[in-house]
Amino acid sequence: MIENHRSLNLEMNEIFMLFGKQFSKISLQSDLSPAKHWFMYYLFRKGKATVNDLSIETCVTSGATSLAIKGLEQGGYVERIRDKTDRRVVWVSLTQKGIECIEKTIQKRAEICKQLLQNLTETEKEIFLLIMKKMLNNQGILNGKENS
Repeated sequence: MIENHRSLNLEMNEIFMLFGKQFSKISLQSDLSPAKHWFMYYLFRKGKATVNDLSIETCVTSGATSLAIKGLEQGGYVERIRDKTDRRVVWVSLTQKGIECIEKTIQKRAEICKQLLQNLTETEKEIFLLIMKKMLNNQGILNGKENS
């Protein structure tokens, strides 16, 4: 049983590295780093966030996050907007250019996933998806919470 866990961990690490490598190739084809793509993807999912939110979510220092957001802003991918009710809060959101860029990235990532899963049957894909969803339900445990 212990040996199976070691094998599972090794295989998961290999898969994560494979996905990371393939996804990083997409970033290298553009003028954006993988970290900037991650910030944009987070904004795409959430709509808007503060620099602090982005820093916490991505485990990147606030200084590095601010620098990345500044670069994205200069590139026309994001914009900063002051909160109307609390002027101290500054929201970061995607511009239309940022939305289009991340949609292309998502499409390219979907193509990579399709290629990596092509040898699986439909049933295996469904099982894989079910397992991935169960793993996502455990993210609260990893963050020190019961379940998110």
